[in-house]
Amino acid sequence: MTIHNGVEFDRFASGRPIAIDGIPGGAINLISVMTWDYEGKSSGARLLIDAMEFISKGFPAARLIIAAKLRHRGYARAIQDYLVTKPWASSIKILYNQTNIPDFLASGDLFLYATPHQSNDSLPRALLEAHAAGLPIVATATAGCPEIVEDHVSGFLVPYDPAAMAARAMELLDSRSKRQNMGKAGQQRIRELFNWSHMGERYAQLFHQIISGDMKAGVGGVGCR
Repeated sequence: MTIHNGVEFDRFASGRPIAIDGIPGGAINLISVMTWDYEGKSSGARLLIDAMEFISKGFPAARLIIAAKLRHRGYARAIQDYLVTKPWASSIKILYNQTNIPDFLASGDLFLYATPHQSNDSLPRALLEAHAAGLPIVATATAGCPEIVEDHVSGFLVPYDPAAMAARAMELLDSRSKRQNMGKAGQQRIRELFNWSHMGERYAQLFHQIISGDMKAGVGGVGCR
């Protein structure tokens, strides 16, 4: 039995678009929410920055906005130093420790996410929240991303490669209807599998099985994600 972690669905589904400082009206907003708590994990931001080289050429109005949660500014300095070396740096904005994530997500057209193979993203909460907000996702097929994003249904899973990320992002930016359909599919997936009610029911089933003796070997084989 696998018990998926829940997310506050109604909170993230009810966000309202907001103006983001430095982002012009009429921009195409590519949103990402990341936690930079060690070097391996923050390196996913470099992949997104590199992907914007391709995206900004095909969609000059596109802007990548990364909401980064961090405790140590050292990771921020490293990413900023990397960003300023890129000719397309003006198409990217990084915000730190945002508190209005539901409204931030509601302001996006597409959600991008990259995490290295060796990261500890066993079940990236940012993806749960993005799908709950109705956003289609393009994510790397690494760590726990494939457990959340249903490839070609609620978004796309891509190799850990900026060109692959950019190609799928541009495919979605080129089709509003595809973005809407994938966004709705992702939202329904979160509502059904990753909500608090479903999580509680699954735990109740597990405890009942343990008490009734149906799981004679204890809780071996049970996974909490």
